[in-house]
Amino acid sequence: MRVLALFAVDGIGRYRETFGAQAGEAMLARLHRRCSDAVAPESRAYRLEDDRFAVAGLVTGATASAAQAGLTDRGPGFALVGLRAGDTNHVSDMLPGSSPDALVRALEEHRPELARHMRAVAVLARGTGRELGLRAQRLGELVHAAGLHDIGKAAIPDELLDKHGPLSADDQALLRSHSVVGEHILAAVGPPPAVGELVRCSHERWDGFGYPDGRRAEDIPLGARVIAVCDAYETMVSERHYSAALDPAAALAELRRGAGRQFDPRVVTAFVVAHGRRTGSGEARLVPWTG
Repeated sequence: MRVLALFAVDGIGRYRETFGAQAGEAMLARLHRRCSDAVAPESRAYRLEDDRFAVAGLVTGATASAAQAGLTDRGPGFALVGLRAGDTNHVSDMLPGSSPDALVRALEEHRPELARHMRAVAVLARGTGRELGLRAQRLGELVHAAGLHDIGKAAIPDELLDKHGPLSADDQALLRSHSVVGEHILAAVGPPPAVGELVRCSHERWDGFGYPDGRRAEDIPLGARVIAVCDAYETMVSERHYSAALDPAAALAELRRGAGRQFDPRVVTAFVVAHGRRTGSGEARLVPWTG
């Protein structure tokens, strides 16, 4: 039977409030695509307004279930449930609070490896910041931001966090929104604005090909350039579901290769020196990168 069925996404208002309008729009685009894929080819899905969707065509019980599944998603800090018009749900009972502390706890429980990664990056950032001679206030802001630089990933679906390989355009937009989400979360609770800016800029690149704003070179705050190097190193030396860990020497070599392109050369040198001091491995005596 060819009919029109209406659906809504329970929890999207809370998601938008917690993670910001940009992430909300990116999430709705992802849900629209997933719903469209789920009901094709017999039916087509349309986004009407806000969190409302329609499925037109051959809508059977199986089609309706597929549409609801396509509009349902969850991640470390959220749960969204697709509902057919007239249904009810209590998705709010499944959600953590929206404060940074609550979201960090959610990450600890749901993605412990991500919480551990942020702590490790904060330790590396402290040593590198000291090597760069940062004063106490700026060093404190750096360590604070490094320890929260991935907090925006609380808004990212588990499916994307676990995926290794090409992403659709809307999934890539959602994944890349996490640094903006992090800034939004921090702005809501009032740490120094500099901390939120460092989180926002932590995935910018020295050559201008990073995100979210395409800032380059010294237009990127120094603390964000430090976080980028520390984040890359810690990622490389950690075991991932999609890649084996590199040994520290190989990871340091990758940082040097990226100096002047992905990374600030001065920060790479400071990181290598700090690493040598911390491990006693001799890297502190390396000749600085001169470009």
